[in-house]
Amino acid sequence: MIEGFQPTFNFKNFKDIKLNLEIGYFAYFEGNGIDELKFCDAYQKVHDVSRVALLTTEFDIDNGEKRLPKPYYINPDYSIKEFGANILYSFVDSFDANIVVFGALTSVVLFNKDAKLNFDTKNYKSLIEKNIARNNDNRYYLVSEDGQGNLIITLKGKNNNGNITLLLKGDQSQANGNLILQLNGKLNLQQVDDEGNQIAQILLDNTSGSAIMNLQAEKLSLQNNSGETLKKILVDLITAINTATWITPGGDVVSPPLNKAAFDEITTRLNDFMDLQ
Repeated sequence: MIEGFQPTFNFKNFKDIKLNLEIGYFAYFEGNGIDELKFCDAYQKVHDVSRVALLTTEFDIDNGEKRLPKPYYINPDYSIKEFGANILYSFVDSFDANIVVFGALTSVVLFNKDAKLNFDTKNYKSLIEKNIARNNDNRYYLVSEDGQGNLIITLKGKNNNGNITLLLKGDQSQANGNLILQLNGKLNLQQVDDEGNQIAQILLDNTSGSAIMNLQAEKLSLQNNSGETLKKILVDLITAINTATWITPGGDVVSPPLNKAAFDEITTRLNDFMDLQ
C-alpha cells in the first residue's frame, strides 16, 4: 500500500467517513520561519502538503505534468501579497489526513482581468472559444482556439523576460534531436515594433503556384562560420574589376574600366542593402 493511503480501505466506523466537498486553497507563507507551501482547508486549518494529492491523467512516476493551482502568496504579517485559486477538495479516508484536490473553481459569470477568460453568455462564438492565459510580472501568455479552426499563440514579454527556447537534444550528434517544420501553405515570419508595424519579414509562398522566397529588412547579412560574408565577396569582386588592367593589341595597358562609375554605384547600393562588414 502506498504510504499515506493505508487507512483508505480500512474503515472502522462508517459514520466517521467524510464524503463532503469543501473549498480551500494552497498558500505560500513567506517569513516567520515557514517559507513553504501549505494547504488551507475550508475551516482555516493549515495542512502539510504531504497530505495532499492532485488528480492526474497519468498513472506512473515517469510521466506527468507540473500544474499546481496558483497558491495565495502570504506576507510575513499574514496579509495577502498575491491572490490564488479556490480549490475544490475532499478526502480519501475517514480522517482529514489524506486530502484529494479535484481542481480550481471559477464562475462562468466571474469578471476576469483578462477579457479572453470571460464568457459572453449572449454571444455563441464567445462560448465556443477555448482560451488559456497566464499573466504575471514577467510575461503574458495566451493560447486561443477560436472555434472557427484558428489557433493563435501569444507571448508578450515584460521587464526583458518572456523568451521562448526550443531545446532539442539527441544522443548521437546530428543523428537525432533534429527539427522538421513542414507545411503546405504560406510561411510568413514578421518582426514588428511595439506598435505592430513591420520591421522585417521572411516570406515563403507557394500558394500562387510558384516558389517564392522573400527576405525584407533594412540590412541583409549572410555569413558563414569563418566570417566570410556575401557582401564582402561581391565588394571584392567589384574592387578587382575596378583595379583590373588589360593590355591592348598595341601594347598599351588600360585601367580602370571606362564605366568605373557604374561599378562604384553598385558598391554603394551593396552597402545600403547589406550589412556593414
